Amino acid sequence: MGNIRIPRTSDIEKEFVELKDGKVKEKSLTYLFKKIVDGDFIEAVPPSDCWIEANFNMGNLLSQRKHLLGESEGYIHPLQEIDILFGPMTDGIKKTPITAVEAKLFRNTGTPKSGIPKAFGEGFHAGIGQAIGLLVQGVDFVELWHFFLLLPEEGGLREERFIRGAGSYSVYIDRLIKILKLPIGYWYFTVTLNEDWMEVECDEKYYIRPKENPFLNAPDGLKIRSLIKDKLNINEE
Repeated sequence: MGNIRIPRTSDIEKEFVELKDGKVKEKSLTYLFKKIVDGDFIEAVPPSDCWIEANFNMGNLLSQRKHLLGESEGYIHPLQEIDILFGPMTDGIKKTPITAVEAKLFRNTGTPKSGIPKAFGEGFHAGIGQAIGLLVQGVDFVELWHFFLLLPEEGGLREERFIRGAGSYSVYIDRLIKILKLPIGYWYFTVTLNEDWMEVECDEKYYIRPKENPFLNAPDGLKIRSLIKDKLNINEE
């Protein structure tokens, strides 16, 4: 994916940054990725050959799941909001495989001297539980994405510590995934806000490729998959 630099226009401010305190919204970052993939920032990055859905509310499938998912057997299949869903697209046709992403935003919430990344009180492991939960939602692959936000007012030393902390977090996640043999993938991004632009950076050499979902062919997972495909008009490849 490389680096993406997008001018901070009024539209960017309105959609992705809360003007009062300069904070970036976590859900807005996932929506930003959708707009990037959809080609809305064609001057900054060429359009992608993927389809993408941001902040997909599985609760919208509740009315359809009742006769499909377990109520008759005495339990309700767990559904959760999916931050990002994406897959390949050919000639405007959405196709499988389907990848689900759990996204977490880290910001510098410590003291000015600390520079320790935090995700709303959570540490380096933020999002792992939710990512594992996505394995039962009928998708082919699951990834965990960590976004590390750098604001213009961050001091040089604090910024350096923050970036170093982000690198350490990626090492911890890498070890967890590999030692525990988790089937989830991992990618981390730095998001820099400056006066004139917003830049999203990632390094593909730190990308952990997901393994095929071991629960893909579970009966309930297949039913959920069918609902997702119908809702998003996805063709099975």
